[in-house]
Amino acid sequence: MFQFIETIHYRNGKMPLINWHNQRFLSTQKENWNAIIYPNILDILQKKFENYRFENDLSYKIRLVYGQDYLQVEAEKYTQKSISELYLIHADEVNYSYKFFDRSKLNQLKSKISTEAEIIAVKQNHLTDTSFTNIALYDGDKWYTPLDPLLKGVQRQYLIEKNILHPKEILVQDISNYSQIALFNAMVDWEKAWKFPINQINPALLNL
Repeated sequence: MFQFIETIHYRNGKMPLINWHNQRFLSTQKENWNAIIYPNILDILQKKFENYRFENDLSYKIRLVYGQDYLQVEAEKYTQKSISELYLIHADEVNYSYKFFDRSKLNQLKSKISTEAEIIAVKQNHLTDTSFTNIALYDGDKWYTPLDPLLKGVQRQYLIEKNILHPKEILVQDISNYSQIALFNAMVDWEKAWKFPINQINPALLNL
């Protein structure tokens, strides 16, 4: 039985992307189970954390893991990790079209590099995502995000709707057309996204 996960950013009483999380929460259930077992993610979280004391001015990561007969919610303080290097790596066999709890294939790819480095998964010569974020590349005018990422993240969807990001096919050989790359997810606002000059993308692992 597939289990899925939602990872939600909470800070000072706010969950800015909760509507986008709920849309994905409902569509995941309908498309995989042909039923809506849990109709509202906000109701679940409010009931779970009714008496929980969140500290002010701190970010929390709320993890909701669920299956057809299983639901678990927990919260932990969140600190944005450091990333030192980026490596392109083949990922043709990886399927992460839903936010699966099982990340073993992604973790296997990630194990090929140091803990402070990060992979950029390449499928059929197209850039997709890192192991835990969506990506966007800057051409000096606009930010473009891969048309077919491993996962259509909620922050990505929000930024597309706000016309900040523009979906586009990005091939490995197109990388030199861009000057920067940004990494972002539901826990990291666009203003705080990891940003690197494009020459920090290392293609060495593509030759393995």
